Amino acid sequence: MRDGLRAAYGDSTWVDLDRLLAEIYDPTADAQEKRRFYMNQVVASSDAWLEPLDVDAASVPVEGPDDGGMVTLGFDGSRGHDATALVACELNTGHCWPLGIWQKPDGPEGLGWEVDREAVDTAVRSAFERWDVVGFFADLAFFEGYVDRWAEDFRETLFVKAAPGIPSLSICDAERRILRLPLNRRLQRLRIGPYLLPLTRDY
Repeated sequence: MRDGLRAAYGDSTWVDLDRLLAEIYDPTADAQEKRRFYMNQVVASSDAWLEPLDVDAASVPVEGPDDGGMVTLGFDGSRGHDATALVACELNTGHCWPLGIWQKPDGPEGLGWEVDREAVDTAVRSAFERWDVVGFFADLAFFEGYVDRWAEDFRETLFVKAAPGIPSLSICDAERRILRLPLNRRLQRLRIGPYLLPLTRDY
């Protein structure tokens, strides 16, 4: 490890390698941060759902389900400085694929850019028309009005409810404290997907 650090820092003789080694071997320090800062490795944060290598390994040529197949939807919205994505997951296989990704363009084209919310709304409604959507997990940020309308329009078709005993909460929001624990449990079940379902993707 010392030889690797010495090679990495080269002629930066002012760097205290003993201090770096102490931090690297500190069992209380975040392992992912140590890999990132001291070993220049591309890693996910310690609380990330999946590692980048896990996602890459899941990229296999699998076709999406036929019309009427049972799926869940995941949605993360933004206004203009981030990406907005709508992803579907087939329940029988665990296969995930994007129904829409709206990304701010690079360069001058991105100045003042905002996501086309009507296009997002159309994509969501088209998914409900094409497949049997039994669960919808959404981040409310910047799309709260739309999510409220989706919850009202599709609550009768959603088998997975946001909160048991509260029918009006039909769309699961990862940011609501009441939903954080059950949602984390669902993600944890997917995290050990190789033992439950083969998680695949085509994006």
